[in-house]
Amino acid sequence: MSQSPHLPVAPNPCDLPGVTWQPISSRLATARLIGAAIGWALVDLAALTIALIGQAFWWWLLVVVVVGLTIWTMILIPRHVRAI
Repeated sequence: MSQSPHLPVAPNPCDLPGVTWQPISSRLATARLIGAAIGWALVDLAALTIALIGQAFWWWLLVVVVVGLTIWTMILIPRHVRAI
Protein backbone atom coordinates (compact mmCIF):
# COMPACT_ATOMS: atom_id res chain seq x y z
CA MET A 1 0.00 0.00 0.00
CA SER A 2 1.60 3.25 -1.06
CA GLN A 3 1.44 6.29 1.14
CA SER A 4 0.15 9.59 -0.07
CA PRO A 5 2.91 12.21 -0.39
CA HIS A 6 0.60 14.76 1.22
CA LEU A 7 -0.01 12.93 4.50
CA PRO A 8 2.88 12.62 6.97
CA VAL A 9 3.25 9.33 8.79
CA ALA A 10 3.14 9.69 12.57
CA PRO A 11 5.85 7.83 14.47
CA ASN A 12 4.83 4.98 16.70
CA PRO A 13 4.40 6.45 20.23
CA CYS A 14 5.53 3.15 21.77
CA ASP A 15 8.75 3.09 19.77
CA LEU A 16 10.90 5.00 22.26
CA PRO A 17 14.60 5.54 21.65
CA GLY A 18 16.82 3.45 23.89
CA VAL A 19 13.98 1.20 25.10
CA THR A 20 14.07 -2.53 24.44
CA TRP A 21 10.70 -4.22 24.81
CA GLN A 22 10.58 -7.72 26.28
CA PRO A 23 7.65 -10.13 26.05
CA ILE A 24 5.74 -10.89 29.23
CA SER A 25 6.03 -14.23 30.98
CA SER A 26 3.63 -16.95 29.95
CA ARG A 27 3.11 -17.62 33.66
CA LEU A 28 1.26 -14.32 34.03
CA ALA A 29 -1.97 -15.96 32.88
CA THR A 30 -1.55 -18.68 35.49
CA ALA A 31 -0.94 -16.15 38.25
CA ARG A 32 -3.97 -14.10 37.22
CA LEU A 33 -6.16 -17.19 36.94
CA ILE A 34 -5.19 -18.34 40.44
CA GLY A 35 -5.89 -14.92 41.92
CA ALA A 36 -9.22 -14.62 40.11
CA ALA A 37 -10.21 -18.17 41.09
CA ILE A 38 -9.61 -17.46 44.77
CA GLY A 39 -11.49 -14.17 44.63
CA TRP A 40 -14.43 -15.51 42.65
CA ALA A 41 -14.60 -18.65 44.82
CA LEU A 42 -15.28 -16.42 47.83
CA VAL A 43 -17.98 -14.52 45.94
CA ASP A 44 -19.49 -17.78 44.63
CA LEU A 45 -19.54 -19.23 48.14
CA ALA A 46 -21.19 -16.10 49.53
CA ALA A 47 -23.86 -16.16 46.80
CA LEU A 48 -24.51 -19.85 47.39
CA THR A 49 -24.80 -19.29 51.14
CA ILE A 50 -27.29 -16.46 50.61
CA ALA A 51 -29.31 -18.64 48.22
CA LEU A 52 -29.43 -21.55 50.67
CA ILE A 53 -30.41 -19.36 53.63
CA GLY A 54 -32.82 -17.16 51.66
CA GLN A 55 -34.69 -20.12 50.17
CA ALA A 56 -36.21 -17.92 47.49
CA PHE A 57 -35.97 -18.65 43.80
CA TRP A 58 -34.55 -15.25 42.88
CA TRP A 59 -31.53 -15.76 45.16
CA TRP A 60 -30.56 -18.62 42.85
CA LEU A 61 -30.49 -16.11 40.02
CA LEU A 62 -27.72 -14.35 41.95
CA VAL A 63 -25.78 -17.62 42.03
CA VAL A 64 -26.25 -18.10 38.28
CA VAL A 65 -25.06 -14.56 37.54
CA VAL A 66 -22.02 -14.85 39.81
CA VAL A 67 -21.01 -18.23 38.40
CA GLY A 68 -21.48 -16.84 34.89
CA LEU A 69 -19.18 -13.92 35.71
CA THR A 70 -16.65 -16.36 37.14
CA ILE A 71 -16.62 -18.42 33.94
CA TRP A 72 -16.47 -15.27 31.78
CA THR A 73 -13.48 -14.00 33.77
CA MET A 74 -11.67 -17.32 33.43
CA ILE A 75 -12.20 -17.20 29.66
CA LEU A 76 -11.05 -13.60 29.28
CA ILE A 77 -7.88 -13.69 31.41
CA PRO A 78 -5.79 -15.90 29.06
CA ARG A 79 -7.04 -13.91 26.09
CA HIS A 80 -6.12 -10.63 27.75
CA VAL A 81 -2.63 -11.85 28.66
CA ARG A 82 -2.00 -13.03 25.08
CA ALA A 83 -3.02 -9.58 23.83
CA ILE A 84 -0.40 -7.81 25.96
